[in-house]
Amino acid sequence: MGKKIIMTGVSSFTGSHIAKTLRDGGHEVWGVLTNPISMYTEPLLRARINYGNLQHIIDQAPLNSKILRDYFHNNHFDIFINHGWPVSGHREPLSKHSDFIAEAVGCWDTLFDSIKTSNKNMHIIHTGTVFEAGEGGDKNNLAVNDYGIIKSLVWEKVANFTKQYDLRLSKVVIPNPIGPMENPTKLISSFIEEWKHGKIPILNRPKDTFDNICVESLAMVYLKIVDNNLTSTVRPSGLICKNDELIDHVIKAIGKDLKYIKKNADENTTLYRVNSNEPQIALNLTSDTKSMGDLFIPK
Repeated sequence: MGKKIIMTGVSSFTGSHIAKTLRDGGHEVWGVLTNPISMYTEPLLRARINYGNLQHIIDQAPLNSKILRDYFHNNHFDIFINHGWPVSGHREPLSKHSDFIAEAVGCWDTLFDSIKTSNKNMHIIHTGTVFEAGEGGDKNNLAVNDYGIIKSLVWEKVANFTKQYDLRLSKVVIPNPIGPMENPTKLISSFIEEWKHGKIPILNRPKDTFDNICVESLAMVYLKIVDNNLTSTVRPSGLICKNDELIDHVIKAIGKDLKYIKKNADENTTLYRVNSNEPQIALNLTSDTKSMGDLFIPK
């Protein structure tokens, strides 16, 4: 029997794929949007929302809103997936987003009261990131930038409140997802766009090492958690490589003579953020880049 799921972040790149995978798996997904649905006019955002194939959309419902709390009060949900991050340009200094910091960290006191009212046995699935403190392959890692710091704080709040309210908790630590409908500023998408227009892109951080996973494979991790009632931290891992190695893999998969320029990088500032030294999920760049535009790159 399918489960009734309420999920934030359904207009995001990964969120749209997760929502669709859960729907295809026989579950009922209620998607939460921060803003009025009429504001999601940008084609990419509309495509993501439509792709999620949601049964219900709850708009104008940020985490600290009465609208969201009322939905918890008035409905019996089996699972709450906390996947949203309602700040565009979230890698900017969060001093520009003080209101969001207060919402992201401070909303849980009242929200968990409502969650407990909806279902005292509710399962919380929280989305984390390799950029948090203690993640990225080493428990001693510091958070990467303000984004990682706030994500770390939010996780601490969620973990503490679920323990206080005796709710089931899972966490998915997301590495570097790639695939259709990703943000156009992401590495592969931005390079494909440059190549499509006959340009030679510049790789600014060639030696940063990340853990790359196909977004559909990532979405299947959430489905497995939901289907099997898993309560643990899951760290899915895929192709671990440096940025320049990833681009070389993409060029080989595309099968065309494509060029790019590497900028000299300071080895002392390179990042290494992975989920595992033993990747679990194969990444097929030949198929995973097909839907990202490579077929339209001029020869």
